[in-house]
Amino acid sequence: MEIALAILTGLAIVVLFYVGLGMAEYLYKSFNSMWQKRVELFPDTYTAGTKMFTALQDPSNPKSKTIYFSDNERSGIEFS
Repeated sequence: MEIALAILTGLAIVVLFYVGLGMAEYLYKSFNSMWQKRVELFPDTYTAGTKMFTALQDPSNPKSKTIYFSDNERSGIEFS
């Protein structure tokens, strides 16, 4: 009886460890992909006042930045 209990305890520990590692891998991949897809249009936060700022979207211009389609992620407001 004690041997069966020890075996079940060992299996439960292995399963919990496996589930914990799977969750950690999922969190790592989701955060990593969120930061890779991020596009910073205006690097500094400032008051525009009377100035107007334009985000360039022309792919032939080396200074332009591409805004990717929204994936409805949990990272907040996204543009599409």
